[in-house]
Amino acid sequence: MFDLFFDEFPYVHSQNASANNNKLQRISYLNSMIIDPNKQSKMSMYPRNLLAYFVEVFENDHRGQFPVQLLKEVEQYAKANLIMAKAQSNTTLQQPKRTVSNVNLINNNTYGKYITPKIHPKKSIFGKAYQGLSSMFTQKRSKEEYEHIQRLFNILIRLVLDNITVTIDGKDVIDIYHDNRIEKLHQSVIKAVSSYANTLYDNQLDGDIIQKASPFNTNAVLFPDYSQGTGQLRYEVISLQEAIQKQLDLFEEKFKIDMDPTNETQMFLEEGQIAKVNRIV
Repeated sequence: MFDLFFDEFPYVHSQNASANNNKLQRISYLNSMIIDPNKQSKMSMYPRNLLAYFVEVFENDHRGQFPVQLLKEVEQYAKANLIMAKAQSNTTLQQPKRTVSNVNLINNNTYGKYITPKIHPKKSIFGKAYQGLSSMFTQKRSKEEYEHIQRLFNILIRLVLDNITVTIDGKDVIDIYHDNRIEKLHQSVIKAVSSYANTLYDNQLDGDIIQKASPFNTNAVLFPDYSQGTGQLRYEVISLQEAIQKQLDLFEEKFKIDMDPTNETQMFLEEGQIAKVNRIV
């Protein structure tokens, strides 16, 4: 499916040694680290939800049936681009306002609810291909956005590392933050959490919880729900604690892969290292 859309393998050319390393490190073609002069033009052809889904699959190991509604979005997005191409280039599009329902949802601090991204001119498959379409992947953000995402990352990385224990040759690592022996784990966790922080921030933008360059709202974390089969993307409102647990669950699965003796190339851990995740209560 990815090859069909982008005329590229998810980790670029599969026969290339560096591409194989990208696959092991979960650096997909959509990652900002991959330089391709044609990438942005390819990405602009597809809705952001599809791009975000591919990142979840190829960088965060999301598994499950491909959501058919994303194909419908691709078709609608293509039609919208054709319509807009015929429109006058000076058409004025108004910035959407936050809805009362979303504001109430935040104030009530209610989890387990669902938000469907609103259809509006600049953030819809029916609207113009807005300039921020590829910001999540090319990292072209304002200074304010960088600062807000950095603050979110600082929160996430500490809470994630606080719930990971590492042993080397049967002995516990006392200082998980600074022990140089687990540098490989550090780098892998930092990369994954950084990507996660960007994703959570962009989810709130898509769900109209925050406006562009606004601080992240820790009381209304949005997580995509691909399981409904309704033909429309929905976000579930979860707590920050639940969001951290979802990231820890992914690490737990990957640590098991690393500890598999048949796995010749460890992704997170050096030989003799064992990492375990403490479940958040």
